[in-house]
Amino acid sequence: MLHLNRVDNASLKLHLKTKYHLDQKQSESIASFSEGNIIKAEELINLDEQEGSLCDNFIGLMRSSYKKNVLEMMNWAEGMAQVGKERQKMFLIYCSHMLRQCIIKNYGNAEKVKLSESELSFLKKFSPFINGNNIREFMKSIDDAYYQLDRNANPKILFTLMCFQSMRFLHKA
Repeated sequence: MLHLNRVDNASLKLHLKTKYHLDQKQSESIASFSEGNIIKAEELINLDEQEGSLCDNFIGLMRSSYKKNVLEMMNWAEGMAQVGKERQKMFLIYCSHMLRQCIIKNYGNAEKVKLSESELSFLKKFSPFINGNNIREFMKSIDDAYYQLDRNANPKILFTLMCFQSMRFLHKA
């Protein structure tokens, strides 16, 4: 059995910048999300990025859910339903990653949070809304959505439900 160590974030960012000609923000975001896994980083790059970044989609979901803006939530769900299935699944994994980083920031060591600068600036304001009162429900909701999406659930209904659940969980904190 051969054990390989993960690639550190600085080396991975440099690799992504030189090989794929990414800018600083994109390389930081992908390197932090892939957590030293080059294969995962390349999968992220190969996903179609025309619909916007995972971070922008996550911020849109959480802001519309927090404001209880139903029209905005419905528009967000319809937009997410239009992207490909693999991108939707990657988004759900990214949601789990961001919520985990919130818990690490709130209850653990803030220096261990691995995010890009733009993600970190959002997390500073958002992380107080993720705590022990709602993290289990959030994670179960995301896991259930991934399971159902993998079994060909209607993505528009699934992401609409996710919006309303997020709204409930955020205001539970």
